[in-house]
Amino acid sequence: MLEYIILGFLMGCAASGYDLKQYMAESTSYFFDASYGSIYPALKRLEEKKLILSEEKVTGGKFKKLYSITEEGRGVFLTWLKQPVRFAKTRLDYLVPFFFYEYLEPITAKQNLELFMETASVGLEELKAQKEELNIRNLAAGHTFHGSVLVYGIRYYEMLIEWCSQLAARTDERISAGSEKIGRKENTAAAENSTTTEISTATEISTATEISTATEISTATEISTATEISTTTANTQKGGPLSENNHPRL
Repeated sequence: MLEYIILGFLMGCAASGYDLKQYMAESTSYFFDASYGSIYPALKRLEEKKLILSEEKVTGGKFKKLYSITEEGRGVFLTWLKQPVRFAKTRLDYLVPFFFYEYLEPITAKQNLELFMETASVGLEELKAQKEELNIRNLAAGHTFHGSVLVYGIRYYEMLIEWCSQLAARTDERISAGSEKIGRKENTAAAENSTTTEISTATEISTATEISTATEISTATEISTATEISTTTANTQKGGPLSENNHPRL
């Protein structure tokens, strides 16, 4: 579990062993803690597996060894993160994967949350059955520690299931928002394609009209020119304008 926690933190940015310990102290240590004596050997194992790389730097006059995750490390971490979370009755380390679910596809996250709720629901029903049996045996009359512990367990499971339900609902909203966004993009693309087609068609029509008009003008010009030439020729044949040889003699 510790190695996956380290990979999860390195998904965000490079960090030293000291940084990783501080990150854990402020978050995951509430349900999974580790000492420096565990963190550094885990970093060494991860580097040997080529899941992380280390780089030595001097910052502020102090030696610092920074670790960063490799592409292979990202793949290993995401493969682990996609697995359904196993509920544990006596430990809270099942919360570790949930802590890094921002790196998981919303659909997969929702499916895993629903599976987790199903498992927790089984435990809840078992505790309720034990409580009912205790009531039948009249051992829960008044205030008994046995009955109080069972009530604690029941309320814990109910809280856990409600928490998962709310988280799944918010994840579902993200999925719906993503689908609407994709739909809007597709509609916009379709509208742009339609506009482009209309512009292209209008351009083709305009071009065709210009060509047709130019052809008509050219044809009219040719006809006019031909008519003038024909008229001039006819005049010449009838005597036409007086030339030097046609002057009348005195």
